[in-house]
Amino acid sequence: RDPYGEPDPLRRTGWWRVRTLAEAGTAATVIARWPAAIAPDSATDLRHREVRWLQDRGVQVCYSWAPLAAQRASRV
Repeated sequence: RDPYGEPDPLRRTGWWRVRTLAEAGTAATVIARWPAAIAPDSATDLRHREVRWLQDRGVQVCYSWAPLAAQRASRV
């Protein structure tokens, strides 16, 4: 969990834990409820930066919100 209201994931302790796990190679997948859980819609550049950072380390990003999860399932 992260404090509400901070749009930059790098300023949130919870997100630093996610990054630490990814950097150590102990996380293969990050599951968030929806994209705005990573960074709000007003900061999509920050969200894209973090998703790319994770993907560059071989970590998959998935969303648990049913419509987004269904989109992913249909692409697999």
